[in-house]
Amino acid sequence: MRRVTIYSIARELGISASTVPRAFSRPDLVKASVRKQVLAKAKELGYAPNRAARGLATRRTGLYGLLVPDITNLFFPPLVRAVQHAAASHDAEVVLIDAERSATAEEDLVSRIRPQVDGLIIASPRLPTTRLRSMLDGIPSVVVNRLVCDLPSVVCDSTPALREAADHLRDLGHDRLALVLGPSDSWAAARRAEAVRSWAREERVGLVEVGPLGAQFRDGRAAARDLIESGATASSPSTT
Repeated sequence: MRRVTIYSIARELGISASTVPRAFSRPDLVKASVRKQVLAKAKELGYAPNRAARGLATRRTGLYGLLVPDITNLFFPPLVRAVQHAAASHDAEVVLIDAERSATAEEDLVSRIRPQVDGLIIASPRLPTTRLRSMLDGIPSVVVNRLVCDLPSVVCDSTPALREAADHLRDLGHDRLALVLGPSDSWAAARRAEAVRSWAREERVGLVEVGPLGAQFRDGRAAARDLIESGATASSPSTT
């Protein structure tokens, strides 16, 4: 069997050979109808772009790094899937990096992957801000679940939901709540904790704090005794 190339696809469709790779890597430069024909013919003939060759020509790999602090944390698998789907819609791939809850590992892993990717998505990084900025200097990056000045960031404001949850517990008659604190180096956990503290001050509700804890099931289980002995009749977590 002959090897399928961009030239054989171009001959089949009667178009320029340069249009074929553009249909994959720069769809904005190709008419939608032509791109559809190219993709259909490529699938029919069993053609797939060579990313290594494309990288040599364009200096782009079509790969993006996604770093998460702990892949076993149930917060992150849906995020990974969403990023993968978004990348696939742009003919790109995602390299998943698990820092295993280590801020030091974040720097080491990013330094290794930087030359191989076109950009980075860093989810819930634990590094201090100065080191985080230095780590991401010179490469397109987005930080998720943490607000960092001068870096593109995507965060979710959970304050309204936390206040509603606390209001619900108060309305049920609870006047002493336990706040289960998340990891001490987690920016998001710190913001959630401050939202609950602020609510408790405004509403004059007693608040006892348990933790800080890791974001693992075993950490919550280990803190169960402290939670029971706290005297609180309800609790609000900030552990993710």
